[in-house]
Amino acid sequence: MSRNRIWTVSAKGGVGKSTLCVNLARAIAAMGQRVLLVDLDTTCRTLDMLLGVENTAIYDISDVLKKRVGASTAAVRLPQSENMYLLCGAMQCDLTFPASALEEALTQAERDLGITVTLIDTHAPDRNAAAVASVVTDTLVITTPDTLSLRAAEACGLFLQGCDAPRVRLAVNRFRFEEPRQPSLRSMIDTAGLRLIGVIPEDPEMAFAQEKGILAKESAEPNTVMAFRSLALRYCGETVPLFSGFRGIDRRKYIT
Repeated sequence: MSRNRIWTVSAKGGVGKSTLCVNLARAIAAMGQRVLLVDLDTTCRTLDMLLGVENTAIYDISDVLKKRVGASTAAVRLPQSENMYLLCGAMQCDLTFPASALEEALTQAERDLGITVTLIDTHAPDRNAAAVASVVTDTLVITTPDTLSLRAAEACGLFLQGCDAPRVRLAVNRFRFEEPRQPSLRSMIDTAGLRLIGVIPEDPEMAFAQEKGILAKESAEPNTVMAFRSLALRYCGETVPLFSGFRGIDRRKYIT
């Protein structure tokens, strides 16, 4: 398994996990990488709607896992970038699969489509967590700054540790600059008990974009676009300081 595979997960709904996942994918694709998005959220598939292809997809991930169709045939090429593909989530909430089936499906898609980075989006870790953990290279836990989400991120991290998920990192979504009641980044890290890899600022335009299937590059504030680019660069092996390139932000205020 030589390619990068990133698992995005959260233990609490409403933190913007899937929105972050698709925008991270777009940022990686903009760097010339060929990206596959895989929707493994068995509670409610959303990536096809976020990406505006809900009426285009014919097959879903269950068709691939059960070998009814090949992965490259099931994958939808996305309109947002010629470097992005999607394997849609299954509608059945009781979908289970062994790690070997998932590995075979991902390997086939990566080989046939020339994929270099795969992002797997799931809800809270469930009965398939061990299978997913065994085939990915990185795990990204998404939280927002509120106390309940941070507590859920802590629980998620402990669960992931139990199933040997690799390189578990924390991304804070909807971070509000100049919000005095918001916990400090250091406090968030301490509460979640996970290493921080990225911070995405609060951006009202993102809610509009999510409804329209528009990604951050087309609609978001410049600092939001920069945040996704920085996160993408880190996952591609580059060292990027937190808040580097942000406009109107004194980064020293938030990292000390």
